[in-house]
Amino acid sequence: MSAAILSPKGVTEDMRFYCRDCDHTYCGEQVLDGSLDLFIIKEDKANPLNSIFRCHLCQEDVEDSY
Repeated sequence: MSAAILSPKGVTEDMRFYCRDCDHTYCGEQVLDGSLDLFIIKEDKANPLNSIFRCHLCQEDVEDSY
């Protein structure tokens, strides 16, 4: 199962992203400094912050289960 990685383009430090699987909140600063890969599970083009995200740790778990 392949998911797109969130690009840092348009991300600001104060943005918050929620992992759908572990419910952890990540900040935009982590995306910008490259310390976090977030995967877009379902994209909401009208309001990108309403997209569904998965953190890299949960994504690894999903990929390992296949």
